[in-house]
Amino acid sequence: MNAGAPPTILVVDDAPQNVRLLEAVLSANGYTVTAASSGAAALEKVRAELPDLVLLDIQMPELDGYEVCRRLRADPRTEFLPVVMITSSDSEVRVNALEVGADDFVTKPFDQQELLVRVRSLVRIKQYHDLVEAQAAELGEWNRTLETRVAEQTRELRASRTRVVSAADAERRRIERDLHDGAQQHLIGLAVRLRLVRDIADSEPETAKVMLDALGDDVQAALEQVRDLAHGIYPPLLLDRGLPEALGAAARKAPISTSVHADGLARYEPDIEATIYFCCLEALQNAAKYAGQGASATVHVLDEDGSLSFEVRDDGVGFDAKSGRVGAGLTNMQDRVGAIGGSLRVESAPGRGTSVSGLIPLGS
Repeated sequence: MNAGAPPTILVVDDAPQNVRLLEAVLSANGYTVTAASSGAAALEKVRAELPDLVLLDIQMPELDGYEVCRRLRADPRTEFLPVVMITSSDSEVRVNALEVGADDFVTKPFDQQELLVRVRSLVRIKQYHDLVEAQAAELGEWNRTLETRVAEQTRELRASRTRVVSAADAERRRIERDLHDGAQQHLIGLAVRLRLVRDIADSEPETAKVMLDALGDDVQAALEQVRDLAHGIYPPLLLDRGLPEALGAAARKAPISTSVHADGLARYEPDIEATIYFCCLEALQNAAKYAGQGASATVHVLDEDGSLSFEVRDDGVGFDAKSGRVGAGLTNMQDRVGAIGGSLRVESAPGRGTSVSGLIPLGS
């Protein structure tokens, strides 16, 4: 039954005068009535348009009421369809009607008030049953949607973990390469030259002194390389002084003009501070690559309403953020932020610059 529509009653009787009488009583009380003059016609009408209740005469040629009711109960679509048998007063007939699955019965000649009470009660039960079925179907759809979303999130989580592991491996290889190609080679060169100074110190003291002065500069350069490498792993300034000073130092070294607004921040868990610092650093590096000549950037970090938010905004050329193309840098940032329960958002449009913002909930 459609919401708001009157209930539909199917009257099944091979006597036209009985059909007219029932139709008159039911129609006058707000029901829509359809009729069938045989058991076979009744089954066809039920298949074509499911009624809300069937008033079924027992004594009919070919398919009697018992057989019609038995077939209705055998069909999953109609096994709960209310059926009221129209019977004589014979108690055995009533028992047979109930045995084949009838929900109730009325006797001929029937009392109109009794008929209406029985119909009204069974129609109400049918409506409750339909409501429960609709809610169960809706709940099932919600469950399927939830299962799909959980499966998608599980796949994304696995992919994210794979990317995190791959990024960590790549970072270790980079550090190893930088150590080998940079500081390690520099230190090896220093060791060779120190041995040379030792060998000539007695015979050529002046030359040895000049070489030692030069080695001092080389040692300072090696220290700078090691310091830069350490900053890339975890900047000491972030560990010692927190986000405002670490971001300020990063801004001063950034390839594009950058201002930082991070006043009033406290100290936070190391993973939170590291996530914000490296995401801001990555966003500044992306801005330097893609924002265009003369672009500038602004970094904002705010502690508010139990969350820590950050934004890196540039005034460069921008890009079409709706294209769905996400570079490795943004993917790394999403993985970093997602690993600590945060979210990342990228907004950009051609000619309107780019904003990379994140929100990280703080524990109680």
